[in-house]
Amino acid sequence: YGGADLPFSGILLLYEANVEGKGPSVAGTWFATEDDLLEGKISQQFLTSRTLSGNAEGTPNLIRATTMDAKSSDTSPQNCVLTIGMHYFDKRESGEMIDQQAYAVIKGFDSAQWRAAPCSISNAYLPKQGYLGKLGARSSFMYNGRLFYVMEVQ
Repeated sequence: YGGADLPFSGILLLYEANVEGKGPSVAGTWFATEDDLLEGKISQQFLTSRTLSGNAEGTPNLIRATTMDAKSSDTSPQNCVLTIGMHYFDKRESGEMIDQQAYAVIKGFDSAQWRAAPCSISNAYLPKQGYLGKLGARSSFMYNGRLFYVMEVQ
C-alpha cells in the first residue's frame, strides 16, 4: 500500500508471517521509499501476537489508515492507526478448524497496541446464506464514494 492509501509517505507491506513454525501471525513492514523496498532496507516493522486463535491469524488487508493526532505535523507510521481485516482459525464443536473473519487495529506500528476482534456480522451472516466452509481472504475498494468488500467464501 502507498500513496493516497496512507497518511505517511513510503510503502506499507502487510503480510502473514510464520515465525519459527508456530503458525501465522499478522506482520507489517514500512519502507520509507521505493528504493528502500527494492533494496530490502526496512524502516520499521511489527509482528503481532495471536489473540483470537492459538493456531493462525493472517491474510491481512488494509481497510483504513489514519493519524492518531490530526493536529500533529508528524506524518510517520508512529503517528498512525491502521485498521486491518484478517482471518483466524476457529475451532468448531466437531474439532474442525475453520477460517473466520476478524478486524484489528494497531497504533503507532507498536505490537503492544494491537487489538483484534471477530467480525460477528460476516461470521454469522454468511453461514446462514449457505456458505458453511471457510471465510478466507477479503479485499475492499471504493466505488462512487462507497466502500465495498469482496470475500473468499466456501
